[in-house]
Amino acid sequence: LNKSDNMHQAVLAAFGIISYLESVNSKVALIEFSDTVGKKVNWTRNYDEIRESLLVNGQGGTSFPLYQIKNIIEESNSELVTVLITDGDLSNIQESYNFFRDYLSEGHKFHLFLLGNSRFSDSFNRLKDIGAKVYHGITADDFCNEVLSEIT
Repeated sequence: LNKSDNMHQAVLAAFGIISYLESVNSKVALIEFSDTVGKKVNWTRNYDEIRESLLVNGQGGTSFPLYQIKNIIEESNSELVTVLITDGDLSNIQESYNFFRDYLSEGHKFHLFLLGNSRFSDSFNRLKDIGAKVYHGITADDFCNEVLSEIT
């Protein structure tokens, strides 16, 4: 991958977040997706498995996999932090909005990072209005600085 490519930056950003979670010995679950779910890893402390699962070629649009997310959430009894890294718009924004409105009202946290030169769309602003933290940046460093300052 080209170092300036959005996918490359997304993987670097995810590796940064995983390194932090590993340092605090937190469990991690992963759902890698674009239009379909490419990889799913249930709650684990096997950080190498998570890192390896990130090394896939995600292409296509962004449709949030709500069914898989709900299943992962139901397996945890803890307060959760969900991080979504995307370079595009969500195609299932209304369902995502409804889901995250309920998710956030239960005390969980949601961080959405729009990577690359895309601009915020109304769909991202709607998520921000219900309590999601929504960021924009060009590089993985932008992302890690913003998100890690919020969750540490």
